[in-house]
Amino acid sequence: MLIVEAPERSGALISANYALEQGKEVFAIPDAINQETSLGTNKLIQDSAAKLVTSAQDILSELEDKITFYRNELEGKIPRVDISFDPKNQTEDKDVPSAEDKQKPAKTARPVPASRTIPNLPPLSEDEQRIYTVLTPEAKHIDVVCRELEWPVARVSSALGLLEFKELVEREAGMRFRRKEGSA
Repeated sequence: MLIVEAPERSGALISANYALEQGKEVFAIPDAINQETSLGTNKLIQDSAAKLVTSAQDILSELEDKITFYRNELEGKIPRVDISFDPKNQTEDKDVPSAEDKQKPAKTARPVPASRTIPNLPPLSEDEQRIYTVLTPEAKHIDVVCRELEWPVARVSSALGLLEFKELVEREAGMRFRRKEGSA
């Protein structure tokens, strides 16, 4: 999250605090110390809650490792990391199943379609194929797609962006996606 301007009491600071609570990166552009609209922004930087930004390169440099990690994860170069949070299962040792987990039936992985199983489409990654098969001509909210695939939103969002770029998926208002008419 990038904060450009924020008075001492503002919605931008509330959003920044929520982002920080969720472990998200917060960046801020400094401004004149005598301007009311920069008091909140400068305070975030002073308190080390936000990273100082003077150019876009500052953000890219800070996030370079994360971008590389997620790109490698999506390309299958490293195993997928499950970053989902389950407040019901907050144990220190994640290798020890809880009593509740032992009673649940084991989840079975959904089959991944074999490469090139969707005719008349350009080559797609496994993630793109999975998402394309989940989508229909009726728009679905991105959260519904995430639940159906049991994937984090970052993974789904990235693949949806690539499908949009390939003109196979259309985005509608409210983060809803559907297969583009005329594609497979």
